[in-house]
Amino acid sequence: MEDMPIDIHYNKLSDWLVKRRHCKANWQESAIKIREKINTAIQDMPAHDEITSLLTGTYINYFHCLRIIEILKTTEANSKNIFGSYSSQRMKDWQEVVQLYKVDCVYLAEAAQMLSRNVNYELPALKRQVAKCVKSQQDSLRKEAEYSSLSADFRGKYADMCQQYGIEVSCCVYCSG
Repeated sequence: MEDMPIDIHYNKLSDWLVKRRHCKANWQESAIKIREKINTAIQDMPAHDEITSLLTGTYINYFHCLRIIEILKTTEANSKNIFGSYSSQRMKDWQEVVQLYKVDCVYLAEAAQMLSRNVNYELPALKRQVAKCVKSQQDSLRKEAEYSSLSADFRGKYADMCQQYGIEVSCCVYCSG
């Protein structure tokens, strides 16, 4: 019975999480505190290509934080103490961020909000962009066909004029025939 899926409309997912008490109604306040922790944790990061790509130009969410911790486990592997926990401040900061996300399931509420935003705004924008690119590609292909036929016409006219003036066309750079 526990593995049965539940159909919830994506627009109502945030409300459903709050009504079923999976998340608190004021989860945005916790998210602001998490943002502050993330901003302080970003200040001290190792030079790693994947971390740099995660941190540049995107909204860092719970799933990014998990990935950063996985990367830090490899870069900070030498900072483990004898109890198996990390003594690195970087690792402690990011683990604290993940723990803050888990308190009151803030990560669920944020993920529901991101899902709703992506479905409502990002997907339609991407569809419009794809349609625009397809139209541009079709226009370019049409213009290419038009210009290649014009090119063939002008080559023919050039060859005719060269014959008219007695110039040998076979040695001409611009004519292919």
